[in-house]
Amino acid sequence: RFQLMAAARTAWRRAHDAFNQRKRNPPQPAAPQFGRENVQLAGRRMLSNELLQRGALLAIILTGFLLRLFRLAFRELRGDESFGFFFSLSSPGQIAARTLALQEPHPIGSYLLQHAWLQVAGTHEFALRFIPVFAGTAAIPLVFHLGKQLRLGAPAALTASLFLAVNAYAIWHSQDARMYSLSLALTVAATILALRVIRLPQSWLAPAGYAVCAAAVLNVHYYAAFIILAHNFFVLFLLLRGIWMHRSQRRVGQLSETGPSGDRALIMRWSFAQLLTLALCAPWFVTAWQTLVGYGGNGDSPAFGPMLWRSLGVFTLGETVPHPIWRFAGGLLAGSVIVAGIALSLRNKDSVEDSSGPLAGNGPKSQTDGESRIGPEDQQQSLSGQPSVTLFLLLYLLIPLLATWISSRQRPIFDERYLAAALPPFLLLIAVSAARMSSWVDTHLRWRWRFWVDGDAGAPSAPDYAAHRSSLLARIPLGRISAAALALLVVAANVYSLQNHYSGSTSLGWRALAGTLDRWSAGLPADDVRIAANFPDPTLSYYYKGDVQQFMIPPRPHDADGAAEVVDLQIRNDVFRIILPVSPAPNWDAAGIAPNALAAGFQKVLQEQVGIFPVHLYTRPDPQSWRNVGALFVNGVTLERAQLSPETLTPGGVLVVHMDWRGDQATLTGGEKIFVHLINEDGGILSQADPILQLNSAEGFTSLGLRLPAEPPPGPLRLITGLYDASLEGAPKTVTENGMDSVVLSEFEIEATEK
Repeated sequence: RFQLMAAARTAWRRAHDAFNQRKRNPPQPAAPQFGRENVQLAGRRMLSNELLQRGALLAIILTGFLLRLFRLAFRELRGDESFGFFFSLSSPGQIAARTLALQEPHPIGSYLLQHAWLQVAGTHEFALRFIPVFAGTAAIPLVFHLGKQLRLGAPAALTASLFLAVNAYAIWHSQDARMYSLSLALTVAATILALRVIRLPQSWLAPAGYAVCAAAVLNVHYYAAFIILAHNFFVLFLLLRGIWMHRSQRRVGQLSETGPSGDRALIMRWSFAQLLTLALCAPWFVTAWQTLVGYGGNGDSPAFGPMLWRSLGVFTLGETVPHPIWRFAGGLLAGSVIVAGIALSLRNKDSVEDSSGPLAGNGPKSQTDGESRIGPEDQQQSLSGQPSVTLFLLLYLLIPLLATWISSRQRPIFDERYLAAALPPFLLLIAVSAARMSSWVDTHLRWRWRFWVDGDAGAPSAPDYAAHRSSLLARIPLGRISAAALALLVVAANVYSLQNHYSGSTSLGWRALAGTLDRWSAGLPADDVRIAANFPDPTLSYYYKGDVQQFMIPPRPHDADGAAEVVDLQIRNDVFRIILPVSPAPNWDAAGIAPNALAAGFQKVLQEQVGIFPVHLYTRPDPQSWRNVGALFVNGVTLERAQLSPETLTPGGVLVVHMDWRGDQATLTGGEKIFVHLINEDGGILSQADPILQLNSAEGFTSLGLRLPAEPPPGPLRLITGLYDASLEGAPKTVTENGMDSVVLSEFEIEATEK
């Protein structure tokens, strides 16, 4: 016990002496080197842990997946989505044949994939759009991997992945049952494989994988050829740079360059990849060549300035912002950030690219960035230095934009949706530019901030500057805060745009229209009714599942004569009711040909607004279904005959009444009107119509439509008609010669339903 107490006293004495010594002579802090370019920040050290990288990436992927799943089936299908759905229902051989016959401007790859998927998943909107959701989600880790391949570092790669996960433009395409999201994912994968072809001289698997991926994306969207073109331009740059460096016997950047042998190996691998890609694509491209050169376009031909701002604007904010000025402002901000990043890259071209990140500055390389895993044999060709990486990303971004714009000068084919494959380099440039701006702020502004907060003691020229302990406010990391603010601004702007996308997207009314068509055709034989369309939009056929046949009027754009022939054909086929939802169709029926042609052979009895569609109901009586009435009124007017269509009541439907009124118009006041009422046993009116009395009309009859209640009351109902004079005070009814003020046309019995 005595020895233990002595040891404890000795340990306490030594600790006490050491504490007093430290208090008397505190350690001198090393002077910060504010003039250096490489500023190591906490975010870089934190993300050097590979488990943290994977956890952060997994969280970003999950966020992007949930954002793409949210309200996936809320929006109705667009016309292009419906077209793709019906196109994919055919067999693979029929898909190829119809693509050539219809000169479909997109290749068959996405249609074949959707055909296989529909056999398993069904035809609901959710199932149709799940392939783009999967492709858009897969693009998130692919962008991260692309950033790591470019040696941008984990922070920049994760930030670009986060931008893609919440990007409103990417999410819109991920919730659209078309090929653009799939094209985005496949082009990123092809770009990653292109970098592996450049960096792996001994492997022939990378060129083969690149060729397969490039051929796949070219069979999904023809515009992917512009991404392949960007790859080839960059390889050409590497070869020319290698020749110049070999001749000048100088080194540029940090990674070693080989001589002609390395260039020859790259030429061999790259040529093999391109030839294999061409061989895989040639059969279809040769077959579809006439479609490629003959497509007239379905977009516009903007000038260069509007094209650039429209492209950068949708990349930044998407298309669901309140006003185009928002997209212009977003494009201007994004363009300014990219230009600033490029300027800083050229200014600091000798600094290390790999250590940049929006939330971290430059610092020692971590093994998680993949540098330690790349042996000397993998570095015969590399993207050494900031300028090479910046050039690669600029080629990846600008060549698709410029090629699409140049193509649109000859024909109107420019559309922002075609540019989806150019989104990843845009987001990577934003992330890297934010990192460079962060480093610049720390390098050039941090000491000024410290001087402003701490006064003369915080100035680098102060005598006790090295020993000065900065205040808490002076230690604020301005670079990280500025980069984080920029990243938060991008994320917040896209969240706002997404809010408009999720909640502000107005429905066109296809689902409601399908219900209206069901109700208005109910109770009649399917052969007696037709649905007319004044524009060839397949979306109606997707939502309407009834048995009534459809036809196109006019059959061709602006074809009035063809529309008249179509109406005559319907009359010859004993069609008695036609429902026309009028679509806005300036390119097909700008002059209202369809309503005018139908009015020449049918009577319009009803019109109702459903969504954006004015729905017209046209009818004509069946000559074999007239019932004699013979009701004579005291003013000399006679209701000779009447006809109901249908003969029974259908809840929520339309009851059409045809009546033949006869008399001498000269004996009337001119204020007479017809009333037609559907009443219950207490005399309560459930539905009514009051057209003007027309005697001896050219058609020989008067037609009207009654909207029936969705839930008619149980019990007996009666349909009555009569006359009243609206020009007289009190609008008195005109009685029949029997003294009745109405005539019963029909009686119905509604049975009570169990709830």
